[in-house]
Amino acid sequence: LRFPHDYTRTPTGTRLVAEWVYSATTPQGNGSGESRVESVVEGAATFEGQSVIRSRSKTTNVTTIAGMPVNSTSEGSEYLQAADGGLVRFIGSETEVVASSVPGGFTTRVKVVATPPILNTEFTLAVGQSLTQTETTTTTTTTRASGFPLPPSTVTGTSTERITYEARESITVRGRTFDTCRYKSFDPALPNATITQWYIYGVGLPARSVTVDGTSTTTLELRSATLNGSPI
Repeated sequence: LRFPHDYTRTPTGTRLVAEWVYSATTPQGNGSGESRVESVVEGAATFEGQSVIRSRSKTTNVTTIAGMPVNSTSEGSEYLQAADGGLVRFIGSETEVVASSVPGGFTTRVKVVATPPILNTEFTLAVGQSLTQTETTTTTTTTRASGFPLPPSTVTGTSTERITYEARESITVRGRTFDTCRYKSFDPALPNATITQWYIYGVGLPARSVTVDGTSTTTLELRSATLNGSPI
């Protein structure tokens, strides 16, 4: 989720805490678990020579997939800029992921730089409209497995995404009803792999996200969320 909340227009110190319930069905077996995200707006910063607003976040995943525990934590920063019309530009991110359930453990650091910055123009669409976005990012990855560093890698890649604003609708998620905007996205080269997200109107946080990839389906449902301690 690239823009779970627009923090470029919120005061420094704004804190968002959200918990999702995870479920998956795959040919290899089913999965279940939960994901918790804690983020705080740290304010003005510089990233890749550009003035940005930085948000720091921590994500904890406790899951079981095909009967095996797959637990991980990640901490990182996301760098955005406010754009005209209430939109935001994604400049890049830095993330460190620690997988404790893997024998010996591993730590991966990932830096992503968008060139040019990615503007979330999908939020200018009217219901029923679509657009195609092409994005270029450079990703640098460094990994330590069982305490030993692996050779770093830097990859520049281009991806294309077709996004449709399908509907404004009310949905019930885990006993709570939300006013949402439903978006579906996919790579035109892989039309059977889709992501459908129901963004809470006026908040920008997804109440539900469903990823379908061939014969596998992954669902995230919002269990609870607070913004500066107040329930969403």
